[in-house]
Amino acid sequence: MNSLRISQLLKLYVVYMLCVTVVYIWVQQVGKGIGFDEPLNDAQRVQMRKIAHLTNLRKARFFRYQKNEENRTGPGEGGREVKLTKEEVALIESQMKVEGCSKYINSLVSLDRSLLDYRDDVCKKQQYPRELPTASVIIIFRNELLRVVLRTVHSVVNRTPPRYLKEVILVDDASEREELLKPLDEHIKRQWPDDIVRVIRLATRSGLMRTRLAGVAAATGDVVVIMDSHMEVTKGWAEPLLARIKQNNRILVTPLVDMIHPNNLMFIKSGVSYQTFSWNLEYVWRSLPRGIKHDPLQPLPTYALVGCIMAMHRATFLEMGSFDTGMDVWGGENVELPIRASAKAVRANVTDRLALRKRLGCNSFKWLIDHVVKPPMFMYTRNATTWGQLFTLTRSKQLRDEHHCVASANTQPAKNATFSAQCDDIPSQWWTYDKTMLWISTEALMTELTVDKTSKTARRAKTFVVLKYFLKTRSSYQQSEMNKTGPGEGGSEVKLTKEEVTLIESEMKTEGFSKYVNSLVSLDRSLLDFRDDACKKQHYPRDLPTASVIIIFRNELQRVVLRTVHSVINRTPPQYLKEVILVDDASDREELLQPLDEHINQHWSDGMVRLIRLPITSGLIRTRLAGVAAATGDVVVIMDGHMEVTRGWLEPLLARIKENNRILVSSLVDVIQPNTLQYTKSDMIYLTFSWNMIYVWTNLPSGTKHDPLNPIPTYAVVGCILAMHKSTFLEMGSFDTGMNVWGGENVELPIRLWMCGGRVEIIPCSRVAHTYRGGLGRPWKGSIGDSLNNNGQRIAEVWLDEYKDQYYVVHQALMKRAAEVRANITDRLALRRRLNCRSFKWFLENVVSPPMFMYTRNVTTWGQLKHVATEKCLDVLDARQYKEHVLGVYSCHKAHSIGYTQLFTFTHSRQLRREMHCLSSAYIEPGHNVTLNPNCRDEPSQWWTYNEACQKFTESWLNR
Repeated sequence: MNSLRISQLLKLYVVYMLCVTVVYIWVQQVGKGIGFDEPLNDAQRVQMRKIAHLTNLRKARFFRYQKNEENRTGPGEGGREVKLTKEEVALIESQMKVEGCSKYINSLVSLDRSLLDYRDDVCKKQQYPRELPTASVIIIFRNELLRVVLRTVHSVVNRTPPRYLKEVILVDDASEREELLKPLDEHIKRQWPDDIVRVIRLATRSGLMRTRLAGVAAATGDVVVIMDSHMEVTKGWAEPLLARIKQNNRILVTPLVDMIHPNNLMFIKSGVSYQTFSWNLEYVWRSLPRGIKHDPLQPLPTYALVGCIMAMHRATFLEMGSFDTGMDVWGGENVELPIRASAKAVRANVTDRLALRKRLGCNSFKWLIDHVVKPPMFMYTRNATTWGQLFTLTRSKQLRDEHHCVASANTQPAKNATFSAQCDDIPSQWWTYDKTMLWISTEALMTELTVDKTSKTARRAKTFVVLKYFLKTRSSYQQSEMNKTGPGEGGSEVKLTKEEVTLIESEMKTEGFSKYVNSLVSLDRSLLDFRDDACKKQHYPRDLPTASVIIIFRNELQRVVLRTVHSVINRTPPQYLKEVILVDDASDREELLQPLDEHINQHWSDGMVRLIRLPITSGLIRTRLAGVAAATGDVVVIMDGHMEVTRGWLEPLLARIKENNRILVSSLVDVIQPNTLQYTKSDMIYLTFSWNMIYVWTNLPSGTKHDPLNPIPTYAVVGCILAMHKSTFLEMGSFDTGMNVWGGENVELPIRLWMCGGRVEIIPCSRVAHTYRGGLGRPWKGSIGDSLNNNGQRIAEVWLDEYKDQYYVVHQALMKRAAEVRANITDRLALRRRLNCRSFKWFLENVVSPPMFMYTRNVTTWGQLKHVATEKCLDVLDARQYKEHVLGVYSCHKAHSIGYTQLFTFTHSRQLRREMHCLSSAYIEPGHNVTLNPNCRDEPSQWWTYNEACQKFTESWLNR
């Protein structure tokens, strides 16, 4: 038992001796480290006690300031503004002009003034590690006011925990102001005798960057914090910076920077923001996107620095190349340093910086743009229609510089109706440029645009040149359009006197239009918005395909063509309109030659509108194809040269094509009256075709209400407007180049698309207007009848299969040339095989609804209805196929070539009918007209009986 206790005591003694030895060695090393190899003498002991006293005194002052800061009173305390009398305001104005700040105001405010704690509550509660790196705070200045510099120093010393503040280094860039020499030295010696604050004076002026580097070279702290000399720091400013650098010593950090107003020293809290840079390589403040709240405990990546304050581990700062000493004075270093740090880094003398970049293994600038900078930087040469000294007009209709967009502020005309705002896709930032007018498309119309004169030093000024402009109309483009007055505005008819009506009658007969009426109506005339309310509220994807609008013409009136172009430009969002291509089919009208070229060059010098002239007349189909071949947009929109489009016409077409690029789409087509230019809204209708291979307007079934947001399947297109993805259009065979002039292509193309895997639809939310030519005016040469026969027969032989007999019922005389036609359609038959198209029977059974009437199915007989006595035949004359019409009689066509207008059938259901119309007698009394009704129904007014003995048709219900 005793031996065990003795053993334990010996072990304790050995441990004790080891501890004594370690303490002795440590004391000796510490003594050597501080330069005391010999025992301290009395003077040294006094100096050590003095240093300890001063250090403790500084710590005591720090904690006393922290405790009493909130209770301080006086001018500017709490960061409040200094209240001034009118006389004092006048006094400081001259000081502000010379110094940029007021000496008088600064004399009123204490160097130790208090500031409120503007940090977020979570920041106030945040605890940081006690073992943070020490900081050398470098404050640079040149010819500042003494009290401004000193308030910066006092602020740092008062609000930085002593254990982290290694030193404050003031670097004077050769100041000449007397108060910054001996008075500054005396203040420092009196306030901080422990040398926590020291001054370095440069012999010659070296500029901001080299002055900073002089401070860095003298620093002994782990971290260098570089500051301007006209700043104040708030409570808890240093710990978050040092804690972040402790986590990663390759990080450059900066705090949120609030503002001190120079003329009253009021402290103004800033919002949470970060910095990026412009292509001018200047830093730019940027607010966080709307609706985003950043966690204040998380760092915010930034791509430039404000420059007035930054902090980094000193060794890393030097390793990474510190500042570029090839830069002059200031400016750019707060962009170059973050780029270099993020990338891991003027063909002037930059070999040393290139070598640094290579040594550090830095990433490319593209990597920085792609992986670091968010949101992506705006680029002048991408997605812009044009740019100038100050602003870029983008394809998304924004008038902007790199970081801000011009927005309209007022709803009434005013000289100061715009402001610079964060870019957003909102109507107040949508602008359109029209050579002589610049308007904001939903806010205001601008008619005068000038630039303020600036001094020769404006290029070096840190402010933007100001645009001056004057508004003309009320708050929106739609309103401004509706406020236009004049003949034809709003789509109204042009009111004519009797004499004017007589004048235009001859014009209508030769041109189909009135040159006189067109001369009265503006090329930019307004139109009402006839869209359904649901369409007006509909939103479409922003990333729609671009469109090349192809407008074809031959010998049209110049103003008719130009009104079509102006309409497209005025009402098409620029981001979707790639180009307008005018294709002239060898016009010989003088006003369509040089005068048209001059108008285009004057109004669209940017090349948005271009003109292609064909050397010889080629016909409507080949003229369209010339435009398609030249188009560069994703979608080709093919239009006639006598149309006007309404607001919102293009977006619905492009949105549907974006959903399915194998769809051919067309708009609802309203009517412009050729003699008055009145805009007339059409009903919701679709198109089908007759066995004559001509398109036919068809009303929706009675009682049917179609949802305007849904497309309407159609089996023919009107031809004056159609749109399709260009590559698909070409892949699917475009137009049949074997067709002549026009007619039939608007039937053949839809049949082909339906049979070969595509679709054809009318988009009700897209409305355009077409002028149907009056009189005898026709721009294209050649026989229309011959073209229609040639084109229709090609359709029958290529696409109708066994149903082509229905075509030849209508065109019996063409059967004799069927063999000739078949010899010329080998390319189209090859196309049909290549596209693996379905049969026409499939098309009739699965696509067409209601079913098409057939002349040789379910009928008792078909042919002409001839009056025995007069030998005249029943004829539809010029009946509109979609309206009820009174029939007449006309000389009978030859038996072997019954004309389409005299072809009738007598069906098994006792109807005398054509394809889509039945003969109807609505009254019992004899003598009333017999009409051709577009709605065939199984009802008594459409029942007929043939009396063979009398060779008469009578109404069946009259015989009961």
